[in-house]
Amino acid sequence: RASSWGVRRRESPANARKRGIARSEEGDQLWESGDAAAAASAYREAVELLMHALSEESDAPLRRDIGVTFERLGDALFATEGPAAALPDYHRWRHIAERLAVEQGTSQARRDWSVALNRVGNAVRALDGAETALPYYYKALELREELAEEQGTLRARQDWALALERVGAALEAIEGNGAALSYYRRALELREAFAGELRTPEARRAWGLAYERVGMAVLEAQGASQALPYFDRLAEIFEALADELDTPQAQEERSKAQTMLGKVQASAFHDDEA
Repeated sequence: RASSWGVRRRESPANARKRGIARSEEGDQLWESGDAAAAASAYREAVELLMHALSEESDAPLRRDIGVTFERLGDALFATEGPAAALPDYHRWRHIAERLAVEQGTSQARRDWSVALNRVGNAVRALDGAETALPYYYKALELREELAEEQGTLRARQDWALALERVGAALEAIEGNGAALSYYRRALELREAFAGELRTPEARRAWGLAYERVGMAVLEAQGASQALPYFDRLAEIFEALADELDTPQAQEERSKAQTMLGKVQASAFHDDEA
């Protein structure tokens, strides 16, 4: 079956493009079904077909299709063979996305570039540690902050929050929680706004987790007394979610939040008594 998808002798670019898109869509279906290895094979064949179809460098939509297919191939290889196998295809996507962003300057092209940077960052972090990933994460954060300020949409602001948390997590891995504090604080502000706008359990849970990140960073940098209000609010959020949802996960998260609060309260008491 795989050979039937290869580039045919004297195949027209238009036909190769059509078949490449179809093969990429089949790869999506295989990926969603959980067959990452078969998805990788489909994406690899899709890239071959789409590259054959690329007869005009100015064909930006086709170049984007190729880049996105490289990204999906990287995802499938990451799942089946690990980050080293995925990294070359992530870099290919990054190069394409960067060129399109520079040429077009559109919001979508710049967001694509940020996505590609994060993919490379995730792979190099898995291979070589957080410090190697930071330059990619910082650039992605820069792009997403610009887009959030320009657009003001929920999606753009959510992208910004994720980028802040990604940089914070990398700094936390390198230098400890305190180094991530300023990034986690800004993400908390955004998460609080999302919780108010969306009013969904998912948004409120993300808000609670943002309180936990800030609380842990404040605990390390400033001590238990300063961190206590964050853990108090964390426990309140997860208490309300557990009462509303009554699921095993929600109950477990409430218990964890209460345990954390109790420990911080005890530490704050001892600090005050000292």
